[in-house]
Amino acid sequence: MDSFYGGRPGFSFIIVANYASIDEMVENFQQGPSYEAVHFDEHVLINTENKNDPDNGKIYRRGYDYTNDLGGAIYVGTIVGPAGKAPMLEFTSLAKVQAMQETEGYDYRYSEGSYTVENSDLVPGADGEGNYNDEIQWACCSVRDENEEDCIAYIGFIIPYLVVDFTAESVDAYYNRSDDTNDFVNQNLSERTDDGSHTFYEKWHFSIPKGIKGESLNNFRVMVADDTIEEYDGQDDDIENSRQVLVYDYYNYDNNETGDPVSIYLGDYNMIDNIAFDEEGTVTITYSHDDVVTYENLFKWIEEVTLDTTNGHFTVKYNYGADDEESTTYETDLVWVSGIDISQSGVVTVSYINGTSETLDTVLNFILEMTITNDYHLIVYYSNPEVRAAIVEAGTNYANYGDGDWLDLGSVKEENGILIGLNLSLTDYPDLENITTAIKWLNSAYPNGLTGTNLKGKVVTIGNDDGTKLFYAFDYTITNGSYAGWYYLGTLESDASTLFMVSTEDASDLSSKQTALSVGGLWFVVEE
Repeated sequence: MDSFYGGRPGFSFIIVANYASIDEMVENFQQGPSYEAVHFDEHVLINTENKNDPDNGKIYRRGYDYTNDLGGAIYVGTIVGPAGKAPMLEFTSLAKVQAMQETEGYDYRYSEGSYTVENSDLVPGADGEGNYNDEIQWACCSVRDENEEDCIAYIGFIIPYLVVDFTAESVDAYYNRSDDTNDFVNQNLSERTDDGSHTFYEKWHFSIPKGIKGESLNNFRVMVADDTIEEYDGQDDDIENSRQVLVYDYYNYDNNETGDPVSIYLGDYNMIDNIAFDEEGTVTITYSHDDVVTYENLFKWIEEVTLDTTNGHFTVKYNYGADDEESTTYETDLVWVSGIDISQSGVVTVSYINGTSETLDTVLNFILEMTITNDYHLIVYYSNPEVRAAIVEAGTNYANYGDGDWLDLGSVKEENGILIGLNLSLTDYPDLENITTAIKWLNSAYPNGLTGTNLKGKVVTIGNDDGTKLFYAFDYTITNGSYAGWYYLGTLESDASTLFMVSTEDASDLSSKQTALSVGGLWFVVEE
């Protein structure tokens, strides 16, 4: 028979070391055989100091090609804890966010952009009824994606805009007059009259001298600078760049009753009109008065990642290249295992995606065949010739089919009895339902196997009479002066009609018996 086990055996592994980074692991693995802290085919864990690092929790197996970029390390998978709560957000200044990002250090966790404000997002700084809006109101939430791994932060806000109230009164033409007798000026004609405690509200009072011979002031407004405004410092630059300024009109009624208006410059009107960025990560800020400010290549991101699984070619495309790069694309070739072949003698050959292959030094040992002889001995034929030679040297061999290096596990049936030596009921021994616990208990209770004329060499079953039976046998092989001890053989249900078959290898009804045998069943091969 091929195996006492019903299914494909699993693979156990132990993490023998951890490293603070992949670079640290690679530096050690590339030392080759001289680095003995981690053996080949053992597993290690990447345990970064920053638990948000994307490499944190990665598991690698030490491979044999220690000359490659990973020192032979083979990526197995990632183990991380459950996702925590979505992060909270705080609304603050752009400069402070940028400073925090420099401390954090991960570009993919930072973004900037522009937002065109809608009317519903703007409220006046004051409503004229004594109510003020002094703060920018905001709300935010972080929503996880469908995999509950990453999350998108959404921020909404209501921004007050500046409200400026004006009061004015006519004053005497000589109000706060300078000492000049000709071309005199009136001083302190404007005064801020609110207490300054409201961020988005101002109130100003203008004292307007009565015009000499009928002068007047009106039409306070914002306009694009042009040559109709009375000359002031910086006017040519404002006109050339179409900048906005604050003006009012001065009327002189000396020559006609409608007056001759002259636009008077009061100051610059400077607001942010727009913030935008293009596909190359360049941010442009447009002001209503000052020049447009541009930050070249402020953001860089990945546009596309591809991997050709036929040849391992890996490509990353960015939105723009660095100053010393002509291309926005990074390319390299990756190598990974494409197949593992195990020969009948236990030789392991590893094939890689690039067409190369490697035969491992370690030879696996597994059971090629197991049978019961006509004298009721359970014998096993291993794949590894060295193991078979050791069996012969130890004197525990048995000759079968012309081969004298089968392992004799002892008699499982005598002429006058069945193979069971004794049965342990789970009612009396409930803890023995666990295989590991049962083996430990049997090695303690029966360290030399079942002894006595009628019991020696037989097996033990554990289970209730009407339930599943777990079979255990004793290995009399002596290692370091002691028996190898008890081991688990398999399981039989109370209804075993389809769980095992007894037949020779060339029986005429062999095919029908094999068809009736259930998955995981046992075939007891009987010699002629």
